[in-house]
Amino acid sequence: MEERGANPTGDSTISVDPTDEEIFDDIDLQDPRASLDNSSQGLYRGVFSTYDGLYHGEIVINLGNNGEMAAAIHFVNGQKMAFIAETETLTTVSFRNNQGSFFFNVADIDDPKATQVVLNEAPGYIKAYKERSSRRISIALGHYDDSLEPDFKGNWDLISFGIREFNFPGAFRLSEVVISRGDQVFVDLERDITEDFEGCFGFDVRGPYIAQVSGDIALLEGKNQFSNFNGFRCDWNLSYSFQNNRGTYSDSRCAPTAQSGVWFWNGRNGRLFVDALRIN
Repeated sequence: MEERGANPTGDSTISVDPTDEEIFDDIDLQDPRASLDNSSQGLYRGVFSTYDGLYHGEIVINLGNNGEMAAAIHFVNGQKMAFIAETETLTTVSFRNNQGSFFFNVADIDDPKATQVVLNEAPGYIKAYKERSSRRISIALGHYDDSLEPDFKGNWDLISFGIREFNFPGAFRLSEVVISRGDQVFVDLERDITEDFEGCFGFDVRGPYIAQVSGDIALLEGKNQFSNFNGFRCDWNLSYSFQNNRGTYSDSRCAPTAQSGVWFWNGRNGRLFVDALRIN
């Protein structure tokens, strides 16, 4: 399912070819095939962004999961874009449309690489991972700013690899933090994620999570966490809920606030914002 938040980057124009809708419908309705769980074929899901942050969203790449080859991006501002496969080798596929292109290498299916990512002449990046039939990928797309320096900003995305929190049906453990600033992208894995914390939403869950509670209620919880970026520890707090097309945030004391969270890194500090949840 998909939940939308505010668009932090302003307006951006995406042209959609009529045939793109077929790709969107095809990819959105697919589940990973169990027979491809250990193959380079299948579905890959993750985050896409240009380095300037103007185009930011979830990307899904279909490498023959249903016999087709295509990719689709759902941007945080609600727009969509599709790519078709143009060339293919044993491990690398080229995707292209009239506005951009990228190469996707799956020589290591657990660590796929995207290169030469370009959209509307702006370079960018993709961090995507293989989905398994028993482990779908969910994503929280967000951004951050600095309390004193307006130009110190970028994307702040959280990825779940589909590990369930067994005492909370519908909740998945957050597995990775992906942040960007300019043309630099930093990734921190779950080894630094703190399990012992008390969240804002009253659920007994060990560790930060993303959850679909019901049809119209989604939660994102990551209190008292720390990550390591560029050799420095980053402490962060984040709580977000989405209900009836409205997002609400909580501060470190679980009081309502205008932001999703806060961060502290290398003498700096600022705010975190959630822009969209993609829970599968």
